[in-house]
Parts: sequence; C-alpha cells; structure tokens
Amino acid sequence: MRPTQLAVAHMIFIVLMAPAVHADDLCVGDEEKKAALSQSAALQKAEQAGQPAALFVAYMQIMADDCMDRYDKNAVVRAKTNIPKLGRDLAQAAEAKGALYSSDPVRATGQTSAFRYYEALRDNQEANRVLLKAVQARPDDLRLFEVAWNIDNGRYGPVDPATGSRQPYSSPPAFRQELVKVASMNADRLMKAEERDAQGLTGNIGE
Repeated sequence: MRPTQLAVAHMIFIVLMAPAVHADDLCVGDEEKKAALSQSAALQKAEQAGQPAALFVAYMQIMADDCMDRYDKNAVVRAKTNIPKLGRDLAQAAEAKGALYSSDPVRATGQTSAFRYYEALRDNQEANRVLLKAVQARPDDLRLFEVAWNIDNGRYGPVDPATGSRQPYSSPPAFRQELVKVASMNADRLMKAEERDAQGLTGNIGE
C-alpha cells in the first residue's frame, strides 16, 4: 500500500473509531458545559447562604437547564426534591404579608408575590386562589380583573407520562363564576353611583 493510501486509510479508521456525536445533542459544547457548571456552583453558594428566596431561584435555574442532568445529576435531584416545599413556604409567607399578586417575576431578593411562587410551581389551583383573593380585595382594579379573566392563556397541565406532552389547562368553572360575581358587584356600584350623581345634578338644576 502506498504512503498516501495508508494515510487515507488511517484517517478513515480514526473517524470510524471516534465516539459518535449526534447533531441534535445540544449539551456537548463548551459553552453549555460552562453554563451548567456555573449554575451548579451558584446553587451550592445559595445553599450555603441559607436565603430561601435566592435558593428558590437557584433551584428554578437548575431545573430550567436542559443540560444540567449531564453535568450534575445530584443538583437536579436536590432541586426537584426541595423546590415544592420551599416554594409553598415562600408563597404562604408572601400571602401572610399581603403580597398576593404582582406582575413582577420571582426574584432572589424575596420581593415576590404568592401568586408568582405558585405559578412557578405550576400549582394552578393555589395560584388561582390567591389571585381571586387579590381581585376581591381590589375590585376596582380593572387591569387585575383582566389578568384573572385571561389567566389560563399559555397555561398547561402536567406532563402525560405516556406521550410526554402537556394539555392546555382550564381553570375550574367555580373560579370564573367568582370573577363574574366581582364584575356584577362592580356594575351595581357603578349604577348606584351614577344614580346618585344624576339625582344630585337634578337637585342642582331645580335650585
């Protein structure tokens, strides 16, 4: 065999023996590895600091990283195990302070509403409960009412183990019925206020 042919054969052998890397594997790059290890280090730091809100955010970031399971399986297990109880505790504490709803996302500083914690946990039932509580406490807030009325937009239920897919989530009819009650009460108040204004205007004209 000629030297050139030998070299070509050697290169083919190297290619065939090299470990297969699938084009759709998005976690093999240096940047992905660096990002995953950075998240893992951030989680360890948050765990050592003992700040619940910051730890919750660190758990969320671990679970959102699709490559984390490749580089730190233990971090993924800790996040999945601990985030439900931690999130509920933080949500209950926020509710006790009156922080029922906010459009702001979950923050490591702890300035987060109960609704946002429950939404992050995908606990739609509890999220609806505190949102309805907020609407009832602020019945004149039309923007908040609109948020509640359209809350199911973009929501999905749990993953189907058989198919791996999620079905769109629909809140129970009772939730919408409570919102209708709030709207009806608002309409009644507005009508009574208009009647009072009309009576006052009539009285002024008669004078």
